[in-house]
Amino acid sequence: MHKQKIADLGWLRIDVDEELVIILEVLNKAGFSTCNSCQDNNGKVWIQFDSPDTAKKLHKKSLKYYNSQNSEETQQDFSCLWDFLQKNWIEWKLEYYDDLDQIGEIEMLASLRFPREHLGLFQDLLQKEPWLRAYQLT
Repeated sequence: MHKQKIADLGWLRIDVDEELVIILEVLNKAGFSTCNSCQDNNGKVWIQFDSPDTAKKLHKKSLKYYNSQNSEETQQDFSCLWDFLQKNWIEWKLEYYDDLDQIGEIEMLASLRFPREHLGLFQDLLQKEPWLRAYQLT
């Protein structure tokens, strides 16, 4: 278990991994609800969204901003959130339940997983996105 810190998600205050506090606060307050996370899950950051629709919404919103930019800067690797998400770090997974309460049920999960060494970069990219500035800590 990693060192925990309280994050204010807007609708809930909860202990989360210390290095994910800002990221989770921004995502949740901006309407991209998360339900699980880990700052180092076998060398990867893991942020699970509450539903696949939430992950799609983040993807679409970042694309909309990316498409509105025409500068050379957006052509560089990781110059904005869309570039980061395009590296196929949104993981789609079907999970089959076989416990007694949910036997036979299948759930689609969507998570963001990326190498731990990109944690600071991801946080910086979130802070650079103009459409997310209203949710930043001052």
